[in-house]
Amino acid sequence: MLKLRMKLKLNDGVQAKCKKHPKYNPEKEGSNIKGGCSTCLQLWDLYRSKLELERAVRIFQRNAAPWIKYRAPRVKRGSAAAPAPELEVQELTP
Repeated sequence: MLKLRMKLKLNDGVQAKCKKHPKYNPEKEGSNIKGGCSTCLQLWDLYRSKLELERAVRIFQRNAAPWIKYRAPRVKRGSAAAPAPELEVQELTP
């Protein structure tokens, strides 16, 4: 039996520009790299790798969904251990 426990949390950002082509945007222009610029090519590779990672995570989640077990939420100790006492109501007669 294969047991895989994976917690993936990526929180990283990259801000990069090519000095020769500062207006190059891999999201919009894709692999249309001007003059075979190595920096633009690296930006394109980075963007393509990001898309492939997102796609791989989506496919894994879709395929593994039937076997994922979610834990029940934790119960606070104070609220479950001691229920609130009930108050008796007495009517006042004049």
